[in-house]
Amino acid sequence: MKMMEILDKHSVTFVSVTQPFNTTTSPGRLLVNMLFSFAQFEREMISERTHDKMGAARRKGKWIGGNLVLGYDLAPKGGALVVNRKEADRVCEIFRLYLEFGSLIPLVAELERRAWKMKAWTTLEGRETGGSRFNKTTLYNLLTNVIYTGRVKYEGKLYDAEHERIVDDDTWNRVQEQLNRNGRRGGRNVRNKCGALLKGLVHCATCNCGMVHTYTQNAKALYRYYVCVNAQQRGWNKCETRSVSAPLLEDAVVDQIRGFAQRPGMLSEVLRQLEENRQQNGPTWPIVEPGDVRDALLKFDPLWNQLNGWEQERLIRALVKEVSYDGPNQTVTVSFLSEGIRELCRTEPMEKSNNEELKCV
Repeated sequence: MKMMEILDKHSVTFVSVTQPFNTTTSPGRLLVNMLFSFAQFEREMISERTHDKMGAARRKGKWIGGNLVLGYDLAPKGGALVVNRKEADRVCEIFRLYLEFGSLIPLVAELERRAWKMKAWTTLEGRETGGSRFNKTTLYNLLTNVIYTGRVKYEGKLYDAEHERIVDDDTWNRVQEQLNRNGRRGGRNVRNKCGALLKGLVHCATCNCGMVHTYTQNAKALYRYYVCVNAQQRGWNKCETRSVSAPLLEDAVVDQIRGFAQRPGMLSEVLRQLEENRQQNGPTWPIVEPGDVRDALLKFDPLWNQLNGWEQERLIRALVKEVSYDGPNQTVTVSFLSEGIRELCRTEPMEKSNNEELKCV
């Protein structure tokens, strides 16, 4: 039906060589629309019946497909799960180790040391899948999967399953209580409530992955950081950059933007790239006068000081494409979204002064 709308929009008629209809005549268009309507009705009915059948199967505790989990194999005839004893022992040990270590990161490091990985299996098409290393997220998913208690979850409710359980109720309840305590203390629900200026923009140069905003708090103060995802999920020793003070990194990026108008060489580069873009795009590209660019950049500082935190974040997102931080070398690279100043900021050393402030030199 969507294709027919596009064809009609461009005055194109549709003729079938295997079916008795076409859109060049009124009866043909009527027949096509009737067939489309019945086809749509049939598709919705099939979808509803499939959903109802899967729901009934889940309420009976049946396994209805999906990715296999560590500790279970697919029954030879399909449609059910059977316990893999070797993997089941490993699952029980993971639950026990979590109660021993008390948190996810040390357990991820221990599983890495033991070379334990997630479930690996061969699909019906003969394709090998799974078998990846554990990280903080996948380990949390394993520890909160009710399938190990011999139950299945459907639409927020638990039902007794047909497969055999692996983890006893006492161990399961103790693990969930520990996970809930850790979650309340720190960090599964950390979002941007602390005003992270560069949230979603910071990149770890060491691991080539993102850095997330987090914080710690005591009775006197709140300390904000950007932490490498690799270090957060797989262990602190997996990344040399690890983390950086959020206020120091944010101040360094803002200082770089202020520097456009204050540094003649950088301002000249801005103007040069603006002229290159104008030449490449031709007459449609607006002419920008050098004086206008200089005035706009000079006004950034007073404008910045008048904005609230939310407005400052919006302005940064309008200008900055990515901030790459290299911890071992204490360097920051800022890439910009603006056509005129994209990737003008090259990596520059960041030094700590006596008052512990990072500066772009």
